[in-house]
Amino acid sequence: RRMDSSALNQLEGRVLAVRDAGSVQHLEVRCGGETLIVHLTGKSLSDMGITTGSRVWIEFKASAVHVIR
Repeated sequence: RRMDSSALNQLEGRVLAVRDAGSVQHLEVRCGGETLIVHLTGKSLSDMGITTGSRVWIEFKASAVHVIR
């Protein structure tokens, strides 16, 4: 469910994949026609119960975005 946040950019998506990258987990999240790569700690992933196929809300500040072409 969506939460109140100061982040202005909020997208609903579905987790396509979860990859263990050591101290963080990399999630591929499909939002509309785009796939975003999201980094979370393993603890956060576990605490939120996110798995492949989960519906999630991605919330972020513009300064946290890194565009890779």
